[in-house]
Amino acid sequence: MADAERTGPKDPRRAAREHGQRAQLAQLRERVWSGFASEDVDLVSIVEPLSEVLAGEVFVVSDLRRIGSPLVHIESGFERLTGYAPQAALGRELGFLLRNDTDQEAVRQAREAVREGNAISVTLRNYRADGSLF
Repeated sequence: MADAERTGPKDPRRAAREHGQRAQLAQLRERVWSGFASEDVDLVSIVEPLSEVLAGEVFVVSDLRRIGSPLVHIESGFERLTGYAPQAALGRELGFLLRNDTDQEAVRQAREAVREGNAISVTLRNYRADGSLF
């Protein structure tokens, strides 16, 4: 059964909002990537626009310029979603949520996209602090 059949038709207002979010994120992504190229991006300066675009969503920001791409910002809701306190996750690579389940095609695709500076959307198997999947 197709997703639309299971969940019903998509609300047109929601679809329009999601389309607008994708467009805003694409613009923000371009600004950030161009800043990375010149090394003059202040990662903190992207948190506010991200918070506006992703209002109500849980997100993190990693510094791809540093070895291990450590988390430098954790949005509220992270602990509720993952079971990890923000202070336990700051400075770590987001991959810690994968635990030992790193042999996922989606992980390879995401790493390649980051390396090449491309946008990507994949679904990963991540694990909460208690070991349950999310």
